Amino acid sequence: MPKAKSKKKITIHYTAMLPDGTEIDSTRDSDPVILTMGKGEVIPGLEKALTNMKAGERKSVDISCDDAFGPYDTDLAVEIPKDDLPEEIEPELGMELEFIPELENGEENEEMEPINFTIIDIRDDSLILDANHPLAGQDMVYEIEVISID
Repeated sequence: MPKAKSKKKITIHYTAMLPDGTEIDSTRDSDPVILTMGKGEVIPGLEKALTNMKAGERKSVDISCDDAFGPYDTDLAVEIPKDDLPEEIEPELGMELEFIPELENGEENEEMEPINFTIIDIRDDSLILDANHPLAGQDMVYEIEVISID
């Protein structure tokens, strides 16, 4: 029976949870996910857990934040003046914003990936924006089932 290893396409169901059991995401009530091992399509800890699993196998795995969405990086939280937002945007806590990095001449650098920020604090004249993944710093628990391996 084939095992999940680099370059193999595998089909899985998963449920992602915080250690306290809070469900974050699941494919149980939808289509399973198809991924290619070794392509970095899922968090590193999940790919490690899938390695050498066989079709029909199930398991639960604890994944540290380092192998999930990374540690929380305080340098990715920045304060900007409210005036830096376009006039049509009314900031709200939790709102997600996308910025395209600018070149030194002020033009957008279209070759760079946009940076996503979440508004985590609104002050009188400024906003605190956070570019960390919402689950950064969180350990995770994944319940996984390998449906098939191609």
